[in-house]
Amino acid sequence: MDETTTTTQSSFHEATIVSQDGSVRTLKVPVVQELARHGIKDVPKMFLRPPLDTLNTCFTENFPSISMAKLRANDVEAKENELRKLGQGFGEFGMVLVSPKESTHGLNVWPQNPTNFREVIESYAEKATELVDDILEALAEALSLDEKAFVKYFDPKSREINARINYYPPCPKPKLTMGLSPHTDATILTLLMQFDISGGLQVMHKDKNIWFSVPWPNDALLVNVGDLLEIMSNGKVQSSWHRAVTQVDLERFSLALFFNPPLSMEIEPIKSDDSSDYEYKKVVVGDYLQHLYKVSPTLSKVAIKYAMV
Repeated sequence: MDETTTTTQSSFHEATIVSQDGSVRTLKVPVVQELARHGIKDVPKMFLRPPLDTLNTCFTENFPSISMAKLRANDVEAKENELRKLGQGFGEFGMVLVSPKESTHGLNVWPQNPTNFREVIESYAEKATELVDDILEALAEALSLDEKAFVKYFDPKSREINARINYYPPCPKPKLTMGLSPHTDATILTLLMQFDISGGLQVMHKDKNIWFSVPWPNDALLVNVGDLLEIMSNGKVQSSWHRAVTQVDLERFSLALFFNPPLSMEIEPIKSDDSSDYEYKKVVVGDYLQHLYKVSPTLSKVAIKYAMV
């Protein structure tokens, strides 16, 4: 997916999105700076931190980090330990950090000459796809499912991978302004690369109901569970409720890859030996995405209710 942005005469940016099949979609996105220049006093709610929301965050040094080298190794004990951490991370946060088998240092995703930008992104996406397949197979094993239970929905010829580059400039009043409002991803998995260690990403702990600041080692990627995987796992893993916060003197760059089956595909909870009741129903991927975009933004995780029995 390619995305270009132009500034209109109003207080909006016009984003034109071109999908792989050539279809074009245009979105008008309100921009805080433009609103301020035009003297508009009422800032859109999507940019405001809810009044009851607090900065009650807790940095955790025990945020689950998975070694792909150990996960792919023949060492049974090492693999079981990584599977345990995978289950812990997806269970508590809906996301984990992964340390790839090969380092991502020096990856040229910001070339001086933009002419090779597509080549670089496609190369990165190819390697990222291999990583996502490995994670989905490991997750299926951790849930006592067939190894290909999730991967089979990812036919190489029809799977969809959308890329989005995020930039968050420094903000003079971070306590009043959100970088990205709380949300879940309408994906199976999202793979996130951050180009520095400035932080800014926060995730809600499912049981403690508290925002955690996600630590970011410079040799790790973030794997985020999306709503579609929650449906397919019958809620055994749940999508993460996460947000991006702004910072006074730090900017933040990130590259997100969103992995999905084709829009026309139907997904449903995968049958397992210990599943007698299903909490989720069969949905069409494209229908669910339309629903999520229609109801967003929300103050809580409500979009997924569309797929619940």
